[in-house]
Amino acid sequence: MSVGKPLLALMICLMILSLIGVRPAYANVPSVKVSARFDASNLLITLDISHQSPTQNHYVDWVEADVDGTITRYTQTPQATEDFTATINLGNHSPSSVKVRANCNLHGPSGWVSLATYQLTIQEPEGSGSTKPPAGTYTYYTVTTVTVTATPDSGWKLDHWTLDGNNIGSDKTYSVKMDASHQLKAFFTSTEPQAANYTLTIMKPEGQGSTNPTTANYTYSTKTTVTVTATPATGWALDHWLLDEANIGGANPYIVNMNESHKLKPVFTQKTAKTYALNIQVKGTGSTNPGAGTANYDEGANAVVTATPASGWKLDHWELDGSNVGGANPYTVKMNANHQLTIVFTSTEAGSTGGIPAYPLGSVAAGMMICIALLTAYGHSHKHR
Repeated sequence: MSVGKPLLALMICLMILSLIGVRPAYANVPSVKVSARFDASNLLITLDISHQSPTQNHYVDWVEADVDGTITRYTQTPQATEDFTATINLGNHSPSSVKVRANCNLHGPSGWVSLATYQLTIQEPEGSGSTKPPAGTYTYYTVTTVTVTATPDSGWKLDHWTLDGNNIGSDKTYSVKMDASHQLKAFFTSTEPQAANYTLTIMKPEGQGSTNPTTANYTYSTKTTVTVTATPATGWALDHWLLDEANIGGANPYIVNMNESHKLKPVFTQKTAKTYALNIQVKGTGSTNPGAGTANYDEGANAVVTATPASGWKLDHWELDGSNVGGANPYTVKMNANHQLTIVFTSTEAGSTGGIPAYPLGSVAAGMMICIALLTAYGHSHKHR
């Protein structure tokens, strides 16, 4: 019959597979979880095995462990048990790789299950020194023991280690069992005598302003000099410093000698507006802007004065507090004190109408010339009568 041929072919295939050691894959293979722990110096690998619907003829018949590439089979397993635990003692061996699996006598082995990994973070040391391995984060199997060595720099020593924040002693070499993720840190201390430390307290300023360094407590070793700068707010000025409540003047910046602990406080005061007077005077004929007289200006202001000579006159020069300061027009006075500014105009005309030359009033020569000119004019007019 045609139905018998496919059945015969299937039976032949099954026989061939059985002869060459290949079994059909089924879903009902053991489920394996692996963990590790230390018992004194012994490393114990624990397998938690689960097998569905076991019977006397359907059970886990062996467990294998692959330790660094060496596979060992363990056949002492309970039969007809759905869940059981197997423990493998590796002694004091610290392998870098562990894999396990379990086998169902009917459905074959489970997949390999690797032991969990954890991270060891070696932190930057405190003080002056180094570690081997150096600071960094490393990944290890849970069964690994990691040896870390501390090397202090010259003039330093290892004070202690901390593992996950806990002090674990001061042995130069420390071994970390990677049964979880860990943080390891070395603490080095100086072997040289330590100088005394003092505190400088920079107090909140009185008035409006700031300091550099800012308001806080600072620790310095003895004989240190600390420079502190005061910066007043707009409209304010540093009046003085108080060092340990004593007025020490207004030097800025101020240097503190740290021969003991100190308290430093700047005292700012508000600026008072200060004015100065500018007195403007005119010699000759002309005007100024602002006009002649006295005007007040704020300290530091620039007073700009413009000279305008009358017709027939010119600006010769300015005199500031009696000193000739040239003929620039306008002229600017910096008001950092009281000042007197004089504008000197001179005539640009050589004479006047009627043939009488112009001479400076008050001059003897001028008077004589005027008289001669008048007599001459009178003589001419009398002659023609």
